[in-house]
Amino acid sequence: MDAHTRNVSLRFGATLYERMRAFHLAPGKAHESLSYAWARAEETAAGLRILLPDSSPYFPFSADCFTRQSAGNVQLRADVLNGMLAEFAATDFNCIVNVHDHWFAQEAHFSAVDDEDDARFDRYLREQFEPMLATYPHIGPARDIVNVSIVFAQQSLAARLTNTMHASCTAASTTAIELVTVLDNHWRTAPIVPAERTIAAVANDEERSRHAEFIPASTVNAIERVTVGLVGCGGLGSILAESLVRTGFRKFVLVDDDEIEATNLNRWQGGRLQDVGTQKAYTLAARMRGFATDVQVTAIATALDDDVALHALTGVDVLCGGVDNDAARWLLNHVSLQYMIPWFDAGVAITTAPAVDFASRYFSVLPGITGCAMCKGVDLIDHHEVVDEYADATTQRARRAAGYVIDQPLMVGTPSAYLLNQLAASSCAMEVLNYFAAWRPTATLIQKSWRADRIARADRENYAEVPSQSCALCSTYTGVGSALALPRRNRSVLSLFTSSQSPHEKEMSHG
Repeated sequence: MDAHTRNVSLRFGATLYERMRAFHLAPGKAHESLSYAWARAEETAAGLRILLPDSSPYFPFSADCFTRQSAGNVQLRADVLNGMLAEFAATDFNCIVNVHDHWFAQEAHFSAVDDEDDARFDRYLREQFEPMLATYPHIGPARDIVNVSIVFAQQSLAARLTNTMHASCTAASTTAIELVTVLDNHWRTAPIVPAERTIAAVANDEERSRHAEFIPASTVNAIERVTVGLVGCGGLGSILAESLVRTGFRKFVLVDDDEIEATNLNRWQGGRLQDVGTQKAYTLAARMRGFATDVQVTAIATALDDDVALHALTGVDVLCGGVDNDAARWLLNHVSLQYMIPWFDAGVAITTAPAVDFASRYFSVLPGITGCAMCKGVDLIDHHEVVDEYADATTQRARRAAGYVIDQPLMVGTPSAYLLNQLAASSCAMEVLNYFAAWRPTATLIQKSWRADRIARADRENYAEVPSQSCALCSTYTGVGSALALPRRNRSVLSLFTSSQSPHEKEMSHG
């Protein structure tokens, strides 16, 4: 691995992060401590991402595990280190995180001694540990090991990736990790060294001047840096995208395989007759780039479960869903959990019996913090639709024979309205912004009914939602990255999720 040329970020579960800080910066301590964690390192479209969910194996070593422990130095016993590495070898984790502290300092930095220690350990990994796994597969699966170091100080931390590539440790063999996020109730970044870039001078920016009074400068700085993944660029998604870019978000990945049709023009944001027949993702991307010179959009005109789309989405910082089917939501739920990405979803429905009603729904999934889409305590996803899409051919045939599946034409005319899409997109965009600004608890569920004149809003203060202990998805998939494959549809059957393109026609547009 070429350590010095890659963009590396680290994503913590909040509980694990606080546990590490409490161990390494305990009040009254007078000696350096050492701990290790096992993580998943994932190659995403945004670079290498280290995933450290709360369930990551973590080893905060006690005093009897060290051969030496002083105010400024600590050395682990060889048998303790070897025992931990033997256990690590037998797993499929591919990243070792070495954590120590400079409890006596306010700001964190790696010392010359740290450089030597990291180089020594990394050479062992490259020259002995990895070759051992390649030679003796019964010990554990052969794999490249990602070597990460973290040092905590009182006011900040420093983190880096080391890869000596069988050479002496030089500046070129380490990469500073410049973004450490903590998955929490709101967007949270750990204070790191080197420090984040200077906060934007919002008051002097004409484009954002009307935001300066209510959006904190730190929030503006954050939303300009993050990448939003928007799946679904139709009537709801087009409004949501424009709302976010006009609010100040600047980096987007758009995914939608549909074309604009004449029937879309009554609700597609900015849709014109000349847009009919164009790809929704490309046309929306062009509109968004016209709002500001610094807007960056990657538009992908493939089905959601296409490899190109999924690879791009695994590298985003926030997921937004504007899809119209639960098979897509099922997949987004997996992407959110496996790659520890906050997900905000909106949907609408117009009912005509017994009376006309306009209903909208929003929900969020914060992996490790809230329940996922399958364990929130309310029905958000139609299980039958999911099984219809993802079951193998044998199960599909058996379900049809048993009467569980009723085939329907792909083109189903359902009621839709621009005004309802505006309402749903507004709720979703407001909660995405609130997630970064932290004005109030992030909403986990919002349901609105026009006829009943009812708005029900749940958050973790008025409804203490947490991942269900019995949820197989939350317990199995959170933070596993690509160690478990993302779901793929059974392409041998008709699908409401089907791309109009062949699987080989993978299109992408960059801005």
